[in-house]
Amino acid sequence: MADNETDASAKGFEALAKLCLAAAEGDERTKVILDFFTAQQLAIHEMLLLEREIAYHCLNISMMAGRHPISPPEDK
Repeated sequence: MADNETDASAKGFEALAKLCLAAAEGDERTKVILDFFTAQQLAIHEMLLLEREIAYHCLNISMMAGRHPISPPEDK
């Protein structure tokens, strides 16, 4: 399975490199695709940062209330 994921990742990077090359050569349609891709990736990054900040504040509130966070269940 890991090999399939590595292959898929490599193919994805190869496709992205081709898009970047086409955009550098002046293809307007490709520039629009890359702008959309970049905006989408930035939005995902912002959501992850917000999620981390919310989790941090929840942990602080829980600890101020004298509660300890619940640990995840152990693998059996």
